[in-house]
Amino acid sequence: MLRLVISLFADFHLAIQSCYNANPMNALWTSPLGPPGLLLGGGLLLQLLRGQLSHRWRRLSPILLLLLAMAGWLALRWQPQGGGAWWAWQAPLGLDTALGVQWNGYNWLVGWLAFMLTLTALILPGWSQRPGGVTLPALWPLLLLAASLLTITAATWSTLLAAWMLMLLFAGALASELAGSAARAWTLLLLSGLFLLFTPLFNGYESLPATLATDKLNLQAQLLLILAVAIPLGVYPFHRWLLSQGERPLASQLTLHLLPALAAVHLLSRFEPQLLGSISWVALIVAGLLGSAIAAWAARGQQARSYVFTNRATWVMLALSLTRTPGPQRTLFPLAALSLAAILYALAYTYAPAARWPRWLAIVFLLGLPFTPGFPLNLAMAQLAATTLGLPGWLLALLAQTLL
Repeated sequence: MLRLVISLFADFHLAIQSCYNANPMNALWTSPLGPPGLLLGGGLLLQLLRGQLSHRWRRLSPILLLLLAMAGWLALRWQPQGGGAWWAWQAPLGLDTALGVQWNGYNWLVGWLAFMLTLTALILPGWSQRPGGVTLPALWPLLLLAASLLTITAATWSTLLAAWMLMLLFAGALASELAGSAARAWTLLLLSGLFLLFTPLFNGYESLPATLATDKLNLQAQLLLILAVAIPLGVYPFHRWLLSQGERPLASQLTLHLLPALAAVHLLSRFEPQLLGSISWVALIVAGLLGSAIAAWAARGQQARSYVFTNRATWVMLALSLTRTPGPQRTLFPLAALSLAAILYALAYTYAPAARWPRWLAIVFLLGLPFTPGFPLNLAMAQLAATTLGLPGWLLALLAQTLL
């Protein structure tokens, strides 16, 4: 056992030393101990030191750690050519599995949106320590963000599956903060993990060592991938894990829903499943859009906010089904519309509840009116009106927008 530990430490030291020799100034940010590792390690350290921190530092420490990780993520953008090479790390002990992490401009943009969402959630109220609590509540967004960043930058199936399971673990821990929601949350998140785990298996064993950008999925694997993504995205009716019997703070709801949602939408852009654009899926998503709009219209308080986020996630899924733009550009506007609208909604209804113009601005972004990132999504929905079969679906989608 001692020889094994010494060998592991030596191989790990050689991997870090090779990154350091490449560029000493950026080794911290471009190695596997970059921003995701900083968030994970810093979050665990803050948890160990929570007894020695004052109430003020318990509030500020997660925000400061997040800002430091944001600075590292920004530093990656300054070195776009070396980032991809330094993030490809060979596993220690001579294992053949490579923990490859792909970093490019599109991944950086999606990660930056995730950082903005997390920072918005941390400055919102609702992270106070409960009596007898063993965990700082504000640490869960940092851990969930770290797992989401690993999911976004994953380049191989082994890295993606590990990061996806880690993301679902932290999401389940945050969702089960209220005891009445634990069983439902863990059950659906476990199903999502199993669906994604079976995706490369149904696609053939040769898919496991393949890079995600070049891996083509058959119909069975596409179905499993869509089901795995629909649960963390919160598409109606796969949103049940996001509902709670008690009053969940808006900050917790924002983090819980939208960080996994960004990673899920980004994963769809990596594979571009053709099955998502079939007429059957479009009809199901239109029905989900109308159902979530009716639920949001009838609900009150915290449940209404939850259904608003669910409706917008379903709206994004419908736009992805109708958009024919190839490559990452397909999800650029949906990601921006979902994240920016949620940020404005949370800030307007928390810090300006009596003022009208911030709330109207949030509504404009939520509905995707002209001059907002969501307007191309409504243009994609308008394609339904151009066909005889799609016209009823367009009318139902218009009714859903009106109810919301």
